[in-house]
Amino acid sequence: MTGNAGHKGHMPENPLDRLRDLCLALPATTERRSHGEPAWFVRDKKLFVTYADHHHDDRLAFWCAAPEGAQDELTASDPTHYFVPPYVGHRGWLGVFLDVELDWEEISALVVDAYRIVAPKGLLTELDKEREPSRRSQSSRTKLLEICRKLPEVDSEDDQHIAFLVRKRKFAYYLEDHHGDGRVALACKAGPGENTGLVDSDPARFFIPSYIGPRGWVGMWLDLPEVDWDEVGELVAESYRLTAPKLLWRQVEQAP
Repeated sequence: MTGNAGHKGHMPENPLDRLRDLCLALPATTERRSHGEPAWFVRDKKLFVTYADHHHDDRLAFWCAAPEGAQDELTASDPTHYFVPPYVGHRGWLGVFLDVELDWEEISALVVDAYRIVAPKGLLTELDKEREPSRRSQSSRTKLLEICRKLPEVDSEDDQHIAFLVRKRKFAYYLEDHHGDGRVALACKAGPGENTGLVDSDPARFFIPSYIGPRGWVGMWLDLPEVDWDEVGELVAESYRLTAPKLLWRQVEQAP
């Protein structure tokens, strides 16, 4: 079987079908059994996701390659959903339970991350071309750059996304097609409890970002028909305040 091409809810009757769809949607992905379980490979060689149907325990799950630090972060912050799998856990792989309430957007993000770790550059280029930025995302990128660069001593690192730093400490990200979700967003630090408060009050505009969400970060979608850029500026400024040395923040407060 070969592929080339979310929402939150209770476990479907057969999560294998949905997991299979996510994996086979990625370029040059093949499926075959490995150690008795369905598994997905890039070009039939490099494994990036494997199903785990009561594999050495009574749980339903899958295991996947994961970015550096993700295993520690997720298993510590949410052991109900994540665990260190046997055999491959020492390589940083992540286990994800499928017999609990599932967030399929998060699972999709994890699958794409796993694919990016093992796929060659040519396939990653193909994947990224499928998600080329729109005119609206270009405008959002420019506006966020202007907001962040008005703050004292801000640097940026532009790789797949843009990270904004003050004295080498990150306080915001511009996210475009993060984990292959096709969306454009801001992620930044928020005060204690503010991230969940924003999401609860307006889930159409705010979300909890992967990996950094448990540390109090919040996400705001920037690809909606209407974006409140004053509010974006306020969120960025608050994140900067939580990150920057006090002397730099005073410069912001004293600015005309």
